[in-house]
Amino acid sequence: MIAVIPQFTELVEQISPFVASEEFRTLLTSGVFDPDTVTLVGRVGDAFVATYNEDRQAQRRLGPVGLVRALYDPDVQRVAALLVDFARRFGKSLNNNNNGRVQNNGNATTP
Repeated sequence: MIAVIPQFTELVEQISPFVASEEFRTLLTSGVFDPDTVTLVGRVGDAFVATYNEDRQAQRRLGPVGLVRALYDPDVQRVAALLVDFARRFGKSLNNNNNGRVQNNGNATTP
C-alpha cells in the first residue's frame, strides 16, 4: 500500500491544474454528468458495441433498398424519430446563444 503513495502523489500533481481550471468547472456544470445523460450514453454505447461486434463478424452490408425497408421496422422508426428530434434541438442550440445549452420544453437545461 505504501508503495502506491508516490504514484498517487504524482497523479494528483498531474491532474491538479485541470481540476482547478475553468474548463473543469464548465464540464461539471455542463450536464455531461447528469444521471440521465450518463444512463443514455451507456445504453447507446452498449447497443453500438453489440451491433459492431455482430456486424463485424457477419460482415453484413446494407444497400439503399434495405435501408428503406428498415424504415418500416418500429424500432428503427423510434430511433429515426429520436435522431430527427435531436437534430432539430441541436440545430436550434447552434443558432441560439444559450451558453451552449439545449432547450428542453422551452427552458434551457440545467445540471
